[in-house]
Order: sequence, then C-alpha cells, then structure tokens
Amino acid sequence: MKGFSFFCLMRKIAIVFVLFCVKSFGQVEGQSFCDGTKDGSYFPLNIQVKKMFWYNTYYFENRKDVKSIGGKEYIGFEQQWKDNSVDELFLREENGKVFQYDEETKTEFLRFDETFKVGQIWKQRGFEYELIAFDGELKTPYCAYKGLLVIEARFSKVTNRFYYLKGLGYVGATREGKLISCITPEM
Repeated sequence: MKGFSFFCLMRKIAIVFVLFCVKSFGQVEGQSFCDGTKDGSYFPLNIQVKKMFWYNTYYFENRKDVKSIGGKEYIGFEQQWKDNSVDELFLREENGKVFQYDEETKTEFLRFDETFKVGQIWKQRGFEYELIAFDGELKTPYCAYKGLLVIEARFSKVTNRFYYLKGLGYVGATREGKLISCITPEM
C-alpha cells in the first residue's frame, strides 16, 4: 500500500507542475509546436486542450471554467488520464506570480514568481524547488527545445527537472537525465 501511495503522491505532484505551467496545444496562430514566443510567459494559463506523455501513460488536459474561491478567480484545469481517472487543479496569476488553490487544505500557495533568479530555492507543501536555469535545453521525440526555464523539484526519494518554454509553458521533465514526460502533438 505504501508503494501505491507514493506513486499517487508523485503523480499528483507531477500534475501540479504540468497544470500550472502549460499553454494551449493550439498555439498562437503562426506559432509552430516547437516554438515559444519571446514575450510570452513561462506559465501561460490559456490552455484549451493538450496531450502529455508521463512515463508509460498519458493524459489529456482541458481548460475548464473560472471558479471563484475566497473572492479570487481561479482557472480550472482537468486531466483525463489514460485509465480514465481525473485530476483537477485551480490556478491564478497575479503580478507575475502563479498561485494554486489546494482543495484539501483550503489554502493557496505560490507555484512560481517571475522575479525569481537562478539559484532561487522555495519550499511548498514539504517539497523543495530550485530555479536551475533560463537557458536549458531538452530533446523530446518531437522537438529540440532551447532557452528553457528549468526547475528542479526535490521530493523525499526522487528529484525531477521540469522544463518550460516562454509562450508555450511546460514541455517536459527528466529524472536522472532521462526523459520521463513531454508534450505531444499527437491527439
């Protein structure tokens, strides 16, 4: 049971990262799947639908309605996994900061602040994050990305690196240098 709980926790953590930083699969008109935008956010919240691979499974992510919680407006996101399980997330952006509402604790927490510098460390919900680079690279089966924001997430037994492209958002993740997740144009 402990292994199952750890897997569920890791999946939820991955969902949190993916959801708060993704952009619409249907990019800005004229933008290719592998390109971001110079003036875009690393964490755009205007996703409509996209497909993400995660290890040996995948999920479709869909933007849902705006929800008012405690007088603040959050954008809802839903992930429909291959096994038909569903995860939800509520995010908002304010003054360059991205916040997530945690339904279990009924609190919001900071996911990212655009004023963070390389080496910035922050802790959320018992996990430690560090901004590693703004010039990272990641090769996926679909694209060779450059100029990426890289955030390292350190959990109790595992460390992942998450990669974000300006104007496109989350594009993939690695563990011990190996690709474990990426956005796909396949629907």
